[in-house]
Amino acid sequence: MKRIIILTLLAAALFLPALAQAAAEVLEEHVTFTIAADGAVQRQVRQKVLLHDAVAFGRWGEWFQTYNPDLEEIRIIRSVTTQADGTAVPTPDNGILDQGVFAVQNAPDFTHLREKMVSHTGLEPGCTVDFEYVIADRRPFRTAVYESMAGYYPIRRKTVTIAGRLPAPVRTHGLARGAGRNTFTVTDVPALLQDNHFTAAADTPYVYFELRSPLAAARAAITAQSRDGLPDLLAELKLGPDALPGEILTRLRHLLNERLAPVALNAERTAYTLRPLPAVWRSGYATPLESAALAAAVLDHYRVEHQVAALAEIVDGQPLLDDPGWAVLTPDGPVCPASLPADGRVTVALDGRILVESAPTAVELWIDLKESEGGALEGPARLAVDHPPAAAALARLLPLAGAKASGVETVWATPGRIVQTGTVTAALADDRLTVSDALADYLQLPALVAAAERCGRLSLPAPVQLRLHLTVRTLKARRWVTAPPQKVANAAGSSRWAWTAGDDRLELSAQLDLKATRFERPAMAELQALLAPLLAASHKVAFAEAP
Repeated sequence: MKRIIILTLLAAALFLPALAQAAAEVLEEHVTFTIAADGAVQRQVRQKVLLHDAVAFGRWGEWFQTYNPDLEEIRIIRSVTTQADGTAVPTPDNGILDQGVFAVQNAPDFTHLREKMVSHTGLEPGCTVDFEYVIADRRPFRTAVYESMAGYYPIRRKTVTIAGRLPAPVRTHGLARGAGRNTFTVTDVPALLQDNHFTAAADTPYVYFELRSPLAAARAAITAQSRDGLPDLLAELKLGPDALPGEILTRLRHLLNERLAPVALNAERTAYTLRPLPAVWRSGYATPLESAALAAAVLDHYRVEHQVAALAEIVDGQPLLDDPGWAVLTPDGPVCPASLPADGRVTVALDGRILVESAPTAVELWIDLKESEGGALEGPARLAVDHPPAAAALARLLPLAGAKASGVETVWATPGRIVQTGTVTAALADDRLTVSDALADYLQLPALVAAAERCGRLSLPAPVQLRLHLTVRTLKARRWVTAPPQKVANAAGSSRWAWTAGDDRLELSAQLDLKATRFERPAMAELQALLAPLLAASHKVAFAEAP
């Protein structure tokens, strides 16, 4: 399953309203999984796709599939384009090739992985592409299989059949429904567009089954690791035998996240087989599970409490573990990655317990400015961010255009909370202040509103809270002209934005409590209305009226 990891708020399924509006449509798709007695899997796919216009050529012109030739093989059975006049244009032999995988180009130990590419030729508006291929395991290695029942374009009919003995029940979600024993069919499924900012498995119909436990496979891989290579890493940590846990964690986080380049490789691509720890450390790069194994070995050595966990989406109360991330958790926060991603995934212990659920992102910012001779504004500021979705810095979150921060000091920094203090300076040029969009951009509010305009469903990883209080004390009395206050309260939450002016004082306060995390089309208007006051305030000017 390919999931797009998100930046701060989460992901969303974008549903097009009608089949006819799409650039292409899948007329039919048949997927058959055949499970051998030893657990090896064969996936055979037959597709027939109608391309309405040239917009679809870029997506359907070439097909790519990453695979491990040591574990699996790909056979192309049929690739033929039937043009509008009935002319059949098969893909030539030189249109099917193997090539290197971009994600591992800087990781020599994994350059044996390949990518199969098929070029569909003869494309024109109104043509039909018939494509059939097989991905067959050379030996049993898979742990879990995920099959989406929706796609980038509408699907008229899709059927998934699972043949052979399964060790666990098949799980389905959304539009998938049984059409017989281990056969699942959907019809007239709208397009599911996965946005770079908003997507969630819970918005996607799918079929999912496990052949063996991915958590058990990870535990076995980590347990099998020899500790022979630890001395080199321990030497670089430069810690004495009496080092405190906090010092150990700080140094380990730095080395793992700065010394080892990440390789975005699903553990299943290597059959949950990890390179020896010495090889991982010497190479200068690591897969997520290798980083977790290395961190666990070091923490074991120093007897620091920790546990390895999978990062997975939870749907219908159960984790999807076909493509999990991996983390090592301690009572003082995660070690690798240095902070947990704010993409809606939760941490699942290797024994299956859900450890950490998404917590609200909360931003609080206080600024107190005083005017000096010449119109300069200066004063203290304090920023506190709980469960930051991205790196939080006072200098990047100032609500006034042209404002700068200096003397910034981080007084608290853990994966779950960041607190900074500093001095903010701004100019009261021409007796006016201009609101910036820094806070709205940090919380991805413009992207969220844009998604709400075109999406049928939205999913946020966690609730969002914002508190802003800005005070400007002036040397002389001014008559300020400001935008009127705005206040909204509905099922999605509440928001408020208001200026308060006095003789020699101007205050700006903002508040957002985005409590809902899932939205269907009827609720999009409430979401947009809730965020409107904050977005409308950006770039608004408060100015002093001439006497």
